[in-house]
Amino acid sequence: MKRFILLGFVTGSLLVAFATFAQFAEAPYYDAVTFSFRKRCTDEGMESCVRFLMKDQDKRTRAEVFQRLTDAEKDKIDAYLKAEAEAAEKAAQKEAEAPRRAAEMRQRQAEAKQQAISQRERMQALEKQRRSFNRNSIELPFIETFTNGIDPTVWRIVERPGNRQGKPDAEAHLYVAEAPMTDSKGLHVVARREDRVHPRTRKLFHYTSGRLETRQTFLYGRIEFQAKLPRGKGLCPALWLRTPDNASCDGEIDVIEGFGSHPYIIQSTLHHWAAGKHLGLQCGLIGLDFRKTPFCRNCTTAIGGKASNFSADYHTFAVDWRPDHVSWLLDGRTYFTLTEHVPQIPLSVAIALMVGGIMDGPPTPETPFPAYLDVKLVRITQ
Repeated sequence: MKRFILLGFVTGSLLVAFATFAQFAEAPYYDAVTFSFRKRCTDEGMESCVRFLMKDQDKRTRAEVFQRLTDAEKDKIDAYLKAEAEAAEKAAQKEAEAPRRAAEMRQRQAEAKQQAISQRERMQALEKQRRSFNRNSIELPFIETFTNGIDPTVWRIVERPGNRQGKPDAEAHLYVAEAPMTDSKGLHVVARREDRVHPRTRKLFHYTSGRLETRQTFLYGRIEFQAKLPRGKGLCPALWLRTPDNASCDGEIDVIEGFGSHPYIIQSTLHHWAAGKHLGLQCGLIGLDFRKTPFCRNCTTAIGGKASNFSADYHTFAVDWRPDHVSWLLDGRTYFTLTEHVPQIPLSVAIALMVGGIMDGPPTPETPFPAYLDVKLVRITQ
């Protein structure tokens, strides 16, 4: 028994001694690998040395080298491996999302193609609609100077009270046939302070004025008015487009409305009508000192610029009306554009001079009468 115990003790000692010898014998090898790792890090960068350690060495060698590295070196390896893992994860996500992105791209392309087709079909329908109105359309180009009078086949003179009768802010005038006058200089719409009884209602009005509209309509184009506006509190000149006066209002573009009390300000408005119901408006004011006036209450845009006294001389007020937008121009320069609620039906041309009402309030004893809205040119081009 003693022999066996002694033999086991000797064998164990030999094994321990052999393992210790092997460990010391392998130490120079691991030191060399560690040196090679550090040299690669210095010469070739972290990617090369990590690849050398993690892919080219076995598990035991990696463990031995890690024991020989400083904490800073270990942190660098950990940071690199973490960044590499994140990059690999992102690449995998991107690859997985590629089919979805491709499907979304195809969907967007299909939608854009359909929108282009719809827009083209809409424009073709509008063009067909425009041609269908040709029988009752103003022949373009249309030019009116009024130097030969008011042609009754072209223009209809309105004879009725002003708008908003029965309301506190009603217009104070009666439209009469003799108010629109012409001479060699063009059209003069005259407002007078005079008493006149409406023949049907027998209501007494203290002011008369004039309004005329084209009998025919047009759909899309540019219309220009060369006009000089009146001056005086309570006077509101208007140049605009609307569905004919004897029909339900389904579209209205106010080229300009003026304020006699502030002759350097004009308002341009796009009204949204449907089946005779007023659903809203968008308008812009142009002129100086508009913030000192009460007129900004309904306007979405206030436009400054060089002061112009619109009652001192003629100016060109214009609208460019297209299927997808309406732009307003003053003396050839665009100052306002809208793209929503653009009328898609033919409109007639209207010219009027209002007295009182919501725009400039009632006239005062100092308001000069007779007052004139002078128009020397109306031109419509396609």
